[in-house]
Amino acid sequence: MLPAAPMVAACAALFGFLTGSVPGISGGPSSPETSNVALDSYARLTDLAANGASDSSITAAAQQFHNDLA
Repeated sequence: MLPAAPMVAACAALFGFLTGSVPGISGGPSSPETSNVALDSYARLTDLAANGASDSSITAAAQQFHNDLA
């Protein structure tokens, strides 16, 4: 099992990239409702990763996070 820190860092990097926080990448602003839902999904994902949840639950949370960003 991988330590949680690399998973959390990878999720944070993915979140930053998908939300347009990376310099030089322009993306349209999302609505506050979408942002809040995505942030809730991200919080759940990082909580699962930090607490050593099963791979399947982390995968399901990552898929939900992806859906909420779309």
